[in-house]
Amino acid sequence: MNAYTQVVFDDWVYGTASVYTAAALNELLSRCNSMTVHAIVDQATASATLTVTKETASDERGFATASTFFSAQALTAGATNSFVASAGNIAAEYARLNVTLGGPSPMAKVKLIVTLRTELG
Repeated sequence: MNAYTQVVFDDWVYGTASVYTAAALNELLSRCNSMTVHAIVDQATASATLTVTKETASDERGFATASTFFSAQALTAGATNSFVASAGNIAAEYARLNVTLGGPSPMAKVKLIVTLRTELG
């Protein structure tokens, strides 16, 4: 088994609109048998929640949700929040992570670190 770990998102997220990992990572994020996501969230506003999904596509345009790592995960304001979740691979040419905050006027500093695992043979 090979494993590869990389920071794929490290930015402020404001509001409830979806934000995504960089398009330059779309091929890398699809090339694995399983993916583990470690979310580290700081300076979240009160009542904020975090949702992170993996979206896949065959053409880098028609992305659809393939798996959910965190769904409306409650964030503690004024603390460092740390969550880890894994999912198997959904076969596709391209993949990206969708980061969404929920709650009234949410804001947070979000870092996503992924470990991608591939089977040899």
